Amino acid sequence: MRADDAKSATPGIPSTSGHQRVPPSNSAMALHLFVLFNFAVAQPVFDLLGGRMEFLRDLSIPAAAIYSLAFVMSFGLPMLIILSVRLAGAAGRRAQSITFSAILFLLMELLALPALKQTGFLSPTVVYFGSLLLASSGAWLYWNSQRFRSLLSLCALGLPVFPALFLAQYSLSNVKTYATTQKLPGGTPSPVVLIVFDEFCGSSLMTPGREIDAARFPNFAALSRDGQWFRNASSVHELTYHAVPAILSGRYSDGQMPPGLATRPQNLFSMLVGAGGYEYAAFEPVTRLAPEANTLDHTDGDFLTDRLPYFLSTLGRVYLHHLTPDQHTRCLPGVPRLWFGVRLETDIDPQAHRGTFRYQWSVHRSQQFRHFLETIDGAGGPTVHFLHILMPHVPWSYLPSGKRYTEDGAEWELLHLGDDGDRWGADDLHATHAQQRYLLQLMETDRLLGQLIDKLKSLEIYDETLLVVTADHGISFRPGQYRRNVTEGNRDEILSVPLFIKRPGETQSGINDRLVETVDIFPTIADVLGYRLTRDIDGWSVFDEHRSTRTSTKFGTQFTIVSSPVDRIVNSRVPHEIYRRFGSGDDPGALYRIGPVPELIGRNVTDFPQHDVPPLTLDVSRFGDEWPSAPDIMVPCWFEGRVRNHNPVDEDPVVLAVAVNGVIQAVTRTYRHAAALSQWEALVPESAFHDGRNDVQIYRVTGSNAAWTLSACIVQRVSAS
Repeated sequence: MRADDAKSATPGIPSTSGHQRVPPSNSAMALHLFVLFNFAVAQPVFDLLGGRMEFLRDLSIPAAAIYSLAFVMSFGLPMLIILSVRLAGAAGRRAQSITFSAILFLLMELLALPALKQTGFLSPTVVYFGSLLLASSGAWLYWNSQRFRSLLSLCALGLPVFPALFLAQYSLSNVKTYATTQKLPGGTPSPVVLIVFDEFCGSSLMTPGREIDAARFPNFAALSRDGQWFRNASSVHELTYHAVPAILSGRYSDGQMPPGLATRPQNLFSMLVGAGGYEYAAFEPVTRLAPEANTLDHTDGDFLTDRLPYFLSTLGRVYLHHLTPDQHTRCLPGVPRLWFGVRLETDIDPQAHRGTFRYQWSVHRSQQFRHFLETIDGAGGPTVHFLHILMPHVPWSYLPSGKRYTEDGAEWELLHLGDDGDRWGADDLHATHAQQRYLLQLMETDRLLGQLIDKLKSLEIYDETLLVVTADHGISFRPGQYRRNVTEGNRDEILSVPLFIKRPGETQSGINDRLVETVDIFPTIADVLGYRLTRDIDGWSVFDEHRSTRTSTKFGTQFTIVSSPVDRIVNSRVPHEIYRRFGSGDDPGALYRIGPVPELIGRNVTDFPQHDVPPLTLDVSRFGDEWPSAPDIMVPCWFEGRVRNHNPVDEDPVVLAVAVNGVIQAVTRTYRHAAALSQWEALVPESAFHDGRNDVQIYRVTGSNAAWTLSACIVQRVSAS
């Protein structure tokens, strides 16, 4: 190397023979660190926070802290990195070059990891090694390509955009201005009750003749006689975050996540609370359209000692999840549920009857409903009562009597026997068991509806109340299909939702076969109460006879909005599938008479020969024989476990019978799927138990129709985890 080259070249950077290579200057290197840090760290953080603005509000982070965060992320932290490189230069040019190269590689790695992760089809191993390869290639390009460095310099022009967009989004999310709505002359300030259930396929209420199964769902049937039942109602989105705002605002999803007051300034609460003089009680655990003024603060702790450390810790955890392939995120520190808008129960004043109440999504749902009923007190002026409750949504915990057989918690897990995500496997029995538990919880939902109707009648305001009962979207129980994501194979299950509307002084009750969408609910309420909406909406009143009949429905998925033919819901297979699996509601035992040999159910174990063969050992994670007398204690009617030393691939499924007090109450088998690891489950009716200790035995069933035999199993209790 020539002497003058040695003076100008950065140590550790090889020169190409015959060419004068110009290394980056210190100022250029500093600029490039600014660029890479903002693209690799600051922008993802701004993007993550931008989708969770409610987290900042719930944590009461002051605006000054948000602006400071934007400054520190965009300028302060990059400056510290640049300063560390300069300080390394005190040990020599080579130490400075090594320090810069290490930071350069790290930032390239932070760019490559999420980019490869987002492809969705690469294995974690490929993501990790691919990111190392991309980071190495990027570092090599930096030192050896003037064009690459020029591109980085050009990218610096966009750096102010990241914090500017984030701060603009933050300011917009704090907008509390409701759109104006005009009250028309002659309107009646009737009480309004709007119930939005969750994960509730409207067709699952029906018999094969498309009537409500009044034996299983007597209160829905009664409401259909008091008001109008729109049995062809359709959801407009598969995700709750979009489906509920569509109900409250009459507008389809525009892709904003989650839709808030800034994008839905005209909604049920703006119309009635903001302009109509209504009092309100809003139970809104997921979305954010109700007024915030009456919600309790998340914490009374000091900002610097409590909230700021919690905020920074959460942000760090979320960023780690942003980098890590989904298959490995379970190894990371968990993200607090407050990040997802799930507030703490201590934020709820159970004695309050007015305001906004944000319970956790699926925690103590019976308690949530009791609190909601208490807010309906007939006091004060006209009131709008809104309840979005995760019933009959998973976790399936409730029996029709209101008793629980599992924890009613915020966490739930389905047994995934498919190849990806929230999809049912090919074993029909698994989907049947899940739908059995869903229907039992739906019967409990019907009981809660009956309590609401009784409360309105006891206050003598039922006739004058505008009562609307619906759901955000449906649910699928077909083998091989997703539970929630819409496909051609489950569209009729996901789109179908219940819709019952009882107007004040209703005179035209009964079935209405008009094709309606959930975006029609808000304009219908405005029409019934006599309000004129001042902004455009996508729906219209279901009672507007001047509107032409829909020939298709619109619905949104995670990615787009598409149309669906009208006959998808009208000709749904759901009622026939439920009848095939569980029979009619006129036969109460039919819900439990499922499994491989249902004819054994109800028979005494002494009716069958019992073989004294080497018994099977069952590792049982859910088992109980003590029936509690207290009404709020969980009851032991769901049994679940695995068959030890059984190969689900090479061996036939094991058939099991659960007997309570000498009578077979459930018959089941191990699932036909390797992923199930010989797992089985069974649900026993509560009528099989008496208070106190019961005799519960599990038998292996062998033989045939001519001669079934039973063999007692050894039960080893293990942890449910």
